[in-house]
Amino acid sequence: MLDTCWLMAALLALLSVPLYFGKGAWLLAGYNRNQDHRREGMDEKLLCRIMAVILDTAAAVFFVGGLGFITLQTASIVALVVVLGGTFFANWQARQD
Repeated sequence: MLDTCWLMAALLALLSVPLYFGKGAWLLAGYNRNQDHRREGMDEKLLCRIMAVILDTAAAVFFVGGLGFITLQTASIVALVVVLGGTFFANWQARQD
């Protein structure tokens, strides 16, 4: 089970790399499916950077799980809460209304 934690930590960390450079908005499912007039009102680079930090935070949670300090179930629940809460925060911050 520790291998699963290490794998998830590596996958999330790798997915965050293009987001730090403001690229890879196509990775953000809710953003890339928005209509054009809704996308124009958002700061794409800010949204990408916030999501990169969120993914790295979730990766850190899985890393701690890989070290054996918490179980895979606990790491999964905490990472899910971080990603869901962070997604709402990122959408709220990136709006340019």
